[in-house]
Amino acid sequence: MTAVTSVSPADRRAMARQAAALATFDTGEIGDDATRQSMIDRADTDRERHGLDPLKTEPELHRKAVERGLVRR
Repeated sequence: MTAVTSVSPADRRAMARQAAALATFDTGEIGDDATRQSMIDRADTDRERHGLDPLKTEPELHRKAVERGLVRR
């Protein structure tokens, strides 16, 4: 495997856009039932696009986020 020693300016811009988008969702608040269900619905739409089964519950969404390192501790 070859180590990456530099990141292209285009990749830096793409990651900055991704970080900004994620920051809009990271409020630290739990949210109400409707907001949480909306997030699950959005995730399910994306999962369907990729041929994956929908998430069944909020705990399943959280478990998968933890597995992927997307949850701050």
